[in-house]
Amino acid sequence: MGAIDFKKLNKSSFTVVEIGNKAIINGPNVSFELPKTMMFLSYQYTPYYSKMHITARTVAHFDSYFGIGAGMVAGKQKFAISGTEVDGDSRIGGQIYAVMRFMFQNRWALKFELRDFIHQMENLKDIKVANHLQLSVSLSAFFGGFR
Repeated sequence: MGAIDFKKLNKSSFTVVEIGNKAIINGPNVSFELPKTMMFLSYQYTPYYSKMHITARTVAHFDSYFGIGAGMVAGKQKFAISGTEVDGDSRIGGQIYAVMRFMFQNRWALKFELRDFIHQMENLKDIKVANHLQLSVSLSAFFGGFR
């Protein structure tokens, strides 16, 4: 059995100890899975669109929407002892999300998005349901403007 390169794992000390203990018990084939590719088809619901007067001459447009979806998650297996990586299995997954978008000056939009990916992963020879929570902020430009 080779040595685990803890610097390459880039995980918390608890995780490193757990991987090391599992490798000692289960042998060199113990691995953990990371998502590599995610493809989803979603249904999006927009409950309202609004205009809000900020000043006498300025109007801010904003909308919110929520979504739910299903799709496929392909992972990659990383072996704890050797450090090698191989393509993992493709599994069914789901996602839920909430978005708030603010549009201003007839061209720009600022979007806040909270998204949770839910799927199965194989970690340390156990298949469990995992969540990957993602928070993003983005700035967009509309080339025709909006009204």
